[in-house]
Amino acid sequence: MAAIESVELSKNSIPVDGENFALNGVNLYSFAGCDGLTLGQLVTAVCVHAGVAIEDQTVNKMNIITINSRRLRAESKVVTDIISGKANYDSVLDIDGFEGMTFRAFLTNVLGMEIGGDGTLPENLSSYDEKMRVFTALKEKINADATASQQDMIDLQTYESRRDVAYATATNIVKNIGMSKQMVASNIK
Repeated sequence: MAAIESVELSKNSIPVDGENFALNGVNLYSFAGCDGLTLGQLVTAVCVHAGVAIEDQTVNKMNIITINSRRLRAESKVVTDIISGKANYDSVLDIDGFEGMTFRAFLTNVLGMEIGGDGTLPENLSSYDEKMRVFTALKEKINADATASQQDMIDLQTYESRRDVAYATATNIVKNIGMSKQMVASNIK
């Protein structure tokens, strides 16, 4: 975040206890390339700056959720089609983000699973037991991805809430500064 700098314009004498005077400085502030800000304007600028930064986090989290959601749909499609006997490893996905990818490529390249040998997945999908091995292996992946997706949704809601608070605070400050200026102007005769 950008540094906040203070520039003292003058000293303001304020009577304290009727006799003693305290010297307080009148300051203006600089923040994020904006100079000559009052305290209210500074707080507004910081809130808006924070809101924009949190908005970036929100967009990034939404992109992650979209990618994970597509992967979950692809995992579900693979397991459903293999268990039902509609597909094999050479079948082609039609899920957004994975169009044209074979089930084999999805399982090995995207999910990092190994087919055949000592791998988690069987080389053939002809028997019930082989299909159940695929189901068991993918069920673990789906559960892990679903849990991660739920945490991502919680994070997204947190980011949105923080962003809304930052923007609402900035809005309220601008509104209150405007009302204060109107009251001062109406008292001038």
